[in-house]
Amino acid sequence: RLVLSYNNQSFILLKMSIMETFLPLIQFICNIYFLTVNFTFKLINYLINSEYVSKPNDQLLLISATQAAELIRNKEITSTELLNAYLDRIEVIDNVIKAVVVKHFDTARVKAAQIDSYLANIDTNSEEYKNLKYTKPLLGVPFTLKDSISLKGSILSCGMICRKNSVADNDAIAVQRMKDAGAIAICITNVPEVCMWWESVNKVYGRSSNPYDNRRITGGSSGGEAALIGSAGSIIGLGSDIGGSIRMPSFFNGVFGMKPTPGVVPIDGHYPMPTGFRIDMLTIGPICRYAKDLTLMLSVLTGDLGESQLKLNAPINVKKTKIYYLEGINHPLIENISSEMKETLRKAVKYFEKKYDIHTYKIDFNLTKNVIEYFFASMDVEGADKFGKVMLDGKGEIDVGTEFLSSLFGKSNHTFPAVVTAALDNLGIFSEKRKKNLFAKRDKLKKEIVNLLKDDGILLFPSFPTTAPYHNQPLFTPFNFSYTALWNVLGLPVVQCPMGLTKSINNPGGVPLGVQVIGSPNSDALLIAIAKDLEDVLKMAYNTIENNHNDDTSWIKKNQNILYESLLFCADINKKNCHKDVNEFEIVEEIGHGAFGRVYQVKHIESKQIYAMKVIPTEEIVKGNLEHQLKREIGIQMSTNHPNILKLFSVLVYPNLCILITEYCKNGTLFQLIKKNGALEERIGVKLFIEIVKAVDYLHTFDIIHRDIKLENILLTENFHVKLGDFGWSVWNDHKKKIVRQSTICGTLEYLPPEMLKKSRHYNKKVDNWALGILFFEMIVGSPPFNPNNIKSNFSKHVKEYEIHLPDNISDKAKIVIKGLLKKEPEKRWSLKDIFNSELFRIYGDY
Repeated sequence: RLVLSYNNQSFILLKMSIMETFLPLIQFICNIYFLTVNFTFKLINYLINSEYVSKPNDQLLLISATQAAELIRNKEITSTELLNAYLDRIEVIDNVIKAVVVKHFDTARVKAAQIDSYLANIDTNSEEYKNLKYTKPLLGVPFTLKDSISLKGSILSCGMICRKNSVADNDAIAVQRMKDAGAIAICITNVPEVCMWWESVNKVYGRSSNPYDNRRITGGSSGGEAALIGSAGSIIGLGSDIGGSIRMPSFFNGVFGMKPTPGVVPIDGHYPMPTGFRIDMLTIGPICRYAKDLTLMLSVLTGDLGESQLKLNAPINVKKTKIYYLEGINHPLIENISSEMKETLRKAVKYFEKKYDIHTYKIDFNLTKNVIEYFFASMDVEGADKFGKVMLDGKGEIDVGTEFLSSLFGKSNHTFPAVVTAALDNLGIFSEKRKKNLFAKRDKLKKEIVNLLKDDGILLFPSFPTTAPYHNQPLFTPFNFSYTALWNVLGLPVVQCPMGLTKSINNPGGVPLGVQVIGSPNSDALLIAIAKDLEDVLKMAYNTIENNHNDDTSWIKKNQNILYESLLFCADINKKNCHKDVNEFEIVEEIGHGAFGRVYQVKHIESKQIYAMKVIPTEEIVKGNLEHQLKREIGIQMSTNHPNILKLFSVLVYPNLCILITEYCKNGTLFQLIKKNGALEERIGVKLFIEIVKAVDYLHTFDIIHRDIKLENILLTENFHVKLGDFGWSVWNDHKKKIVRQSTICGTLEYLPPEMLKKSRHYNKKVDNWALGILFFEMIVGSPPFNPNNIKSNFSKHVKEYEIHLPDNISDKAKIVIKGLLKKEPEKRWSLKDIFNSELFRIYGDY
């Protein structure tokens, strides 16, 4: 025995020595192989025209399921309106992605109409209505599901010819829970044959394509589902995941996808149904475009376990989370992580380091290198039907040899990957002793990771070694799926998070980037909180697909990065910010938009305080060469502190966006007030005008010229106090020369003074005084004194020569102020002190 034991150990040592000797050579050969595969497929596809889905125009397609459900409950939109928006969208985009295999449009329309009728007749004061948020959280919201999850009365083919007419007798439990929550199933989406490949192609419905580039794969097995959601053709959907079947497609199509903790979502009603350890590997989970919908969907899918086991509604303090990251898997048969994917991982790591001022930890687990063996050994379940038998729905077993040859020539009823999988399944690769050894290593690895993460740690990991491959490329890199399969064999919850788009010469529109977030069992709520944190701010209002294939150039991107860096490290911003992240807020509604951004009413989730949020895409700023203007606006507004100047609380900086958090003015703008009610009563107008003059006087004290005083930039609080806003054209005046030298006209035409319209545009703070005169006239008369419809040359002459007519219905005291402010020579124009000393102000100053 001792001799045998010694000889056995010697053999193992010899084997390890040989492997260590030849491993670098094997790795080198494999690297050359992968480079060749990538080059070949890029070359082939360079000659093929790329198609991509069009941008969604309907605003209903750009809201989350959470928001849509609330709007439907509040009767602000109908279920039918939302449903029709998505049905119309599917008709537009499915010819590119070919994701939908079974439509239930008519049934869905009937269901939506019933929901609309129910809501139209319900007593809004009843407990039933008040509890709808909890009893029917998805009421009226459409959803989609993959062709392996049972929907009663629908075809359930799983991409198999022998099942192309099979109809599901019952709903899967997950589907039933979605229906019970009020959601409406609208269609079934494409999968690979028997759901056992990571490109969605089969002999029943054909091949699905990526919405960002139809030369590329959607992934599998939930490929059709993720492609449809990524195209804004569906708002939420159900997928299933046994080796990455939710997360790979979600990554390739730029959406969120979650593999929950095993067992919390019932898998009953899935085809094929797993046995043995495969049950622990398979999960049904959500796919969506907005991170907040992960919480909503998982709450529905898990039932009581969502609260009792996962604590989905418990508060999460991300700042106290321990963050680890792993850069990849070292195995010669798995492609090395690309530079784009590595950079994406590092961006996610740096994001948390900067935002929360915390340390992150790079780790490595040597046991991850056995992932391929872990997966196939774990799938090798004793007593389970052979894969070749499953391919015929249990009615016989395919002849692997015959089907292999037939599939090579396109004559088989089965796809090539399915036939190869059946062949491997027949080989019986692992002995029981080898499996036992692998399971021990697998379980040890899980224990190491869980002990590291505990209940307050997460692991950031690449979504995949590369971005979305081209069609058929997975046949030559079959083991790349290990980046997702690893977490199935370990039974850990994972969220795939989109991280924007990459750019290349061959595909200027870009394809999605992403990162996986892994946690210990039952840490699903923490993973979702991290996903919400990572979510690009544009997803609050727009899907990633909206911004795909824009026409920006490298100089725009470069200057965006420069602007981002300069704003990010601005001392004033870092010192004075009251908020740290956009995810502290939830959008209430859009309240305005302009040439360079949109303004939203938002609510701070923790304090419940209402703010205004101005979202400025920096690309537009760069295109307009307005970088200095934006920084100047932020600097001025951050520096001011006056009761009649709009307060800027925070500036949140992202690579593509700058977000200004300001106080919210409930009564809108002075322009809106006058447009609605006409000219103001003089004493009311004077009261508001006094506050405006005080604000301008404060600015002038610090040598700040506003240069764009107008009705639209005067906001009104709930108590009708004035707030002067929009400092986009504002400048600090030269305090020595008291003069500003400009080469361009700025501001709004009907408010421009004569000196700004001259060829030699030298002016000082008196330009604001002129604008105050125009403003006051417009407030108490109801229209501006000069016709803004004249073209610039005539308008300039008009301002210089025209004598202002003051209506008889305004007081002489008001006329004196207006005439004083509208004197054409700046040196004769009234100062702000003259206004304060006027008889008009003395009369109404305390009103």
